[in-house]
Amino acid sequence: MFDDPFEWFEADLDEESVPDRTMFVVVPDRPGLPERDLDLRFVVYAGLFDLLVDALVRAATSDDERCDRLAGLRERMVSLLPSLRYRLHERGIASKRDELVARVREREINLTRGWMIPRLREDIRAYRQRIAGLARALEERAS
Repeated sequence: MFDDPFEWFEADLDEESVPDRTMFVVVPDRPGLPERDLDLRFVVYAGLFDLLVDALVRAATSDDERCDRLAGLRERMVSLLPSLRYRLHERGIASKRDELVARVREREINLTRGWMIPRLREDIRAYRQRIAGLARALEERAS
């Protein structure tokens, strides 16, 4: 059998089983490369995928074997699409939910800072004045 560079590819795409190895890739500044990180990341992923496909093709000894390996790879990638789409959909829903929670929390904070805290300060001031007035009245009565 041959070394399949895509042997653990499916597991590496699953965020729950992905190994904790982190690789930093430095992309040299070259004309024609995207400037946005997201676009550049896509180019790097596509380039890495291309390198893996080249390794897979080079490991084959005949054109038939190359075709079989590439067809198998295609089937594996196509089988991953539904789960990746589902995961993307899940993340989108979670992101919308988190955004909604953040907005509601921001409104609560603004309400607390803008209305409740000033109102409580006014109430505390009024109670302190009442306490001072009652204390004076008690002192006048006692004297």
